[in-house]
Amino acid sequence: LVGGGRLGSEPAHVARHAMDLCICQRSGHAGHAGHQAGLPPALRSSADKRSILAQLKRKGRGDDEKERLALQLVRSHEELGELDLKDVMVGMSALKDLGAWRTALQALDSLRAAQLRPDVPLLNSVMGACRNAGPELVEELLGEIQRQSLQPDLCTYRYAVLACRAEQWSSALLWLAEAKSKSHQPLSQVYNAVMSVARRAKQWSIALALLQEMKDSAVLPDRASYNSALWSCKGGQWQVTTHLLRQMQADGIAAEAFTFFAASQEGDGVSEAQRMVALLGRMRRHSLFVNICRFSEMLAHYASDAEWPSLRQAVFAAGGFQLPRHRVLQHK
Repeated sequence: LVGGGRLGSEPAHVARHAMDLCICQRSGHAGHAGHQAGLPPALRSSADKRSILAQLKRKGRGDDEKERLALQLVRSHEELGELDLKDVMVGMSALKDLGAWRTALQALDSLRAAQLRPDVPLLNSVMGACRNAGPELVEELLGEIQRQSLQPDLCTYRYAVLACRAEQWSSALLWLAEAKSKSHQPLSQVYNAVMSVARRAKQWSIALALLQEMKDSAVLPDRASYNSALWSCKGGQWQVTTHLLRQMQADGIAAEAFTFFAASQEGDGVSEAQRMVALLGRMRRHSLFVNICRFSEMLAHYASDAEWPSLRQAVFAAGGFQLPRHRVLQHK
């Protein structure tokens, strides 16, 4: 990471070249031409813009269509001659949620061409869109924050952490250290982002240390914190998993369906559903509470119809619970 995991100070043209090179490598084309989002019909009035806002909020639209609408909203100043920062943020937030990093960078370039100086919330949204595209793009955006003498906030550090690959978990810790040194606000979202990286790296000892550090810093771990810590133990750390589940219950945090998937252990030649049944047996032997409704919901998701009868018998033997005769998927 630039600056060893801290805000970089690369010259603007060098960082820009790195960004363009990264886009070229990922898209197979030069510059931002790797993905040009097709635009809907041209905006003619503010009423058209309000229509786009309504369509973005409507459920059931495909990601490609949402991406086109969000880009047109961000670039509406090119057709209407007025720049509404609130609409720009709505469009950028939509691109962030979609992970549409190429389109977000394209939109950012159009705003720069309109002489808009991006602020931290806007750059954070672009960073959020780039979080799964590799740390290089996020580093460039962080460098822009520094070059403009802006102050990064907790969202800035959260996206910097989330951009770290699994093998870069030590860099994620450096971002956390910088956030702690510069912010006096609760750091729960940054901690959870680091926990996510530790989960991907299966660094269960780091996850345990982070949970304890959160408590020592009066930052209460939540369900997401524990789920990430449990997932980091998938390499066979049964004792650590049991400890985390017990601590989770002691903290008054109810397990969700995903918790049982996160807590199940990997094993050769064993299906995910069978691993969850093994988890159930261990939880019952250690007198840990099991929400059988949430457990069966996740079990049905990973089981097949063919193995359901045998799983029903195994669940009854392991925990004394009687599951429905037929597998039922919960749609939310």
